[in-house]
Amino acid sequence: MPSSRSRLRAVHAGAFVALFTFYAWAGVGLVSSNDGAHLALARALALRHETTLGPDVPLTLGVDLAVYEGRAHADRPPGTAFSAYLLVAALGRLDGWFAERTRARGAVLVRPASQRYLVTYALRFRDPPPLYTLQGSVLAGRLAAAAFGAAGVLLCAALARTLGAGPLAAAFAAAHLGLASLWAVYATVLFSHVFAGTYLAAAFLCAARTHAPSARRAAAVGLWSGAAAICEFALVPTAVAAVLLLLPRRRWLAGAAGLAVPAVLAGAYHTAAFGRPWRIGYDFARFAFARERAATFSGNLLDGFETLFGIGHGAGLLALAPLLVLGVGAFARARPRIALALAPFLVLLCIHATPEGGAFADHRYLVPVLPVFAAGAGLVLDRARRLPPPGRYAAVFVLLAAAGFAAVRVLQHARFIYDR
Repeated sequence: MPSSRSRLRAVHAGAFVALFTFYAWAGVGLVSSNDGAHLALARALALRHETTLGPDVPLTLGVDLAVYEGRAHADRPPGTAFSAYLLVAALGRLDGWFAERTRARGAVLVRPASQRYLVTYALRFRDPPPLYTLQGSVLAGRLAAAAFGAAGVLLCAALARTLGAGPLAAAFAAAHLGLASLWAVYATVLFSHVFAGTYLAAAFLCAARTHAPSARRAAAVGLWSGAAAICEFALVPTAVAAVLLLLPRRRWLAGAAGLAVPAVLAGAYHTAAFGRPWRIGYDFARFAFARERAATFSGNLLDGFETLFGIGHGAGLLALAPLLVLGVGAFARARPRIALALAPFLVLLCIHATPEGGAFADHRYLVPVLPVFAAGAGLVLDRARRLPPPGRYAAVFVLLAAAGFAAVRVLQHARFIYDR
């Protein structure tokens, strides 16, 4: 008979395949200049081995661009493109095959973009490359996002278990994250948030599993937190704090060595693209507020907090996934050092010039830390199940109802984003 560990591995594999399939199926292709810029950069790196966007500039819709010495680059951090590199390299070479089949059938095999994106793409550029000729690349982006999305959900469950939650509570945490939070939406598109969140969850899991980490585990904490930071630059302080706060002093060197790997990769990209390792795409972005850090992070702290965690703009956690607010407190109580490491990132988000994520009007900037919040929500359910009846039944009902409410709100928001 199979051992309990073998059965658990089979359950995890089945959950990964199910979530991966769901996310890959639910996607509608490109939805904005954001994922368009990430795909354009991934194609430039993987297919042409260059940093300039060349013929893929229209994918950015002329918005998420960095123009340096007359050449167009993506203004996005490179980590997401690095993460999708292998899939884009493989499936991007099949763009011609997909295009031929489309012409033969008279219909696309892979939906390349939302209707709003298709219209904007056609209007903003004169004779841009037809999107049906990029179906393999678009599919690669969807599959990469789906894979990282599914992996992040499993890491959330593992993190909840590491914090002391029972199997049912860990499963609830994973389900809430994967099906009833913005994670479910952004796991279907090539934005950076889910990629950063999966790397960050891996780093925190490595740090939380033992109080005396080996050099290898310490290096992994640095590596995964650094990978998250080159997907989302606002996570740089948290990546450094993860090494300093979550590792003992004797492991700082190992953690720094792991952190150096993604830093060197990002530095090499920035040198090739912008001439210096410390120059980033935002320094040459289209929007003035993005070009200066003081302007980017010039918002009102309280307004940003209300927008991200409250109901401001109808965007925050209370408006879309209220149970995750309780998860914040539960996780902070269980792992205060991890919460402290996250504090700089959360403060930067609250003072961001557009905390609601621009036209998307949600808390998408919080997506990288949603696995942490969802793991905390699992702890909340675990404690509710330990209450004496009838309080136990009432508390569990309220928590399940809150998760159901979030699932409905997320579905409504997904339709809004996909129609953009």
